[in-house]
Amino acid sequence: MRKIGTIVVLFLFILGMGQHSGAVEPAPTAVPIPSATGSQQPSINDPTAFGSYLLRNQKWVEGLRSSKVDLENVDEVFWHIFSQLPEQVTVYPTENYYYFILYVNHQQVWGNIRLPAWQRDDGILSFAYFEFVDFPGETYSSFTKHKMYGPNDGVGIKKVNRFTYEVAYKDKAVIFHLNQIPQEPPKLFPLHSDEQFVQRVFDESGFQFFLLFNTTKNYFFWALNEEAPVPDTLEPVAHDLLLGKISGFAFWLDKAHGGRKILASISRSHASRNDYFDGPFDQSADNYALETNFKKYIELAYPYTKGNVDDYGNLVKLESQRVGITAYSIHQTRADLLTFIERLRKADDPYYLIFNSRNELFKKSPPAAKVPATSFKTPQPSAGVLAPAATTRSGSPTAPPVGVGPLPSQQTPLMESPSVSTPEAAGK
Repeated sequence: MRKIGTIVVLFLFILGMGQHSGAVEPAPTAVPIPSATGSQQPSINDPTAFGSYLLRNQKWVEGLRSSKVDLENVDEVFWHIFSQLPEQVTVYPTENYYYFILYVNHQQVWGNIRLPAWQRDDGILSFAYFEFVDFPGETYSSFTKHKMYGPNDGVGIKKVNRFTYEVAYKDKAVIFHLNQIPQEPPKLFPLHSDEQFVQRVFDESGFQFFLLFNTTKNYFFWALNEEAPVPDTLEPVAHDLLLGKISGFAFWLDKAHGGRKILASISRSHASRNDYFDGPFDQSADNYALETNFKKYIELAYPYTKGNVDDYGNLVKLESQRVGITAYSIHQTRADLLTFIERLRKADDPYYLIFNSRNELFKKSPPAAKVPATSFKTPQPSAGVLAPAATTRSGSPTAPPVGVGPLPSQQTPLMESPSVSTPEAAGK
């Protein structure tokens, strides 16, 4: 009898949607990523460089029926994934997560292989996966697995250049190309005199953003980078509001500053599912943390972190936790979103209202009992009030929450300020 195998979906670029920009035709700006042999990888900013992505129902059905992988055995799962990688892969998200989805044994498993910026030169990578729940409002049993791999585990990591690493395990070697993004201010819209450019960021949704900072009131905000193709169709909902058909991202149009598009809100359904459209809070540009002085801006925006955060946003006094920039709101319905946008129109400083919106949501939420540790991509259950609009992200997939906070279901953090999430186990 023919043995049905698993199906692994490797998200080099979120289901290939990056090839189908629905709104803009900008000029490419990113520097091509060099390969280990000196040749150049195709630029993701060239919409003609890649084909479409086809997910076949046949393989999905067959994968769900397969039982050939022991999901309790992390080493077996790691080899199952690693052995199916091509000789070279490109890691687009700027926190260096190479994401995958595995269908096996009646389960949908999300996970990642990560080369952390502060550990890869020491020969360490992270591997994590968890059972993804499509309907987080229901209560299901699920699991999270995570392991750091290094020389003692038979994994070798060779640095080819700053953005290229060769990873070897057993009889296979894979070249990982990390995302090389020019860290320069926006070209298509002006910055105000009290605004500073912090980073260019590539989100796992395929969207690219500018992380910007207001120096008068010390807060972050996210602006859409339209110098790169936009992997979604942004439809007008109002004269100053665009909504992504795929992503659910809501962009407020600031016509006073060159018509730039500010990420104002994300869909609660995506936040609840912890999928690829939960916003860029967990994709800071780790490869450029030192030259962009990321730490300085974190300490200004979130004073509680002063003296307690490293160059990458890791909290040094809270092991395996780091700060995420959740400088946008969430909306449940179109009506919720329109109400929030109306508040922006009336606000003295709409940017600060966006930044502080998570803190307002947290204050409005009823108290909840402490919840047990559960399986998450990002984020995990709330950890108590640490700072407005900050998300504290835990590197441990099984660490219990360190405080209390509202959590309507096992996989449904409300994304109030702040949440605990898992960069090492960011299995989305």
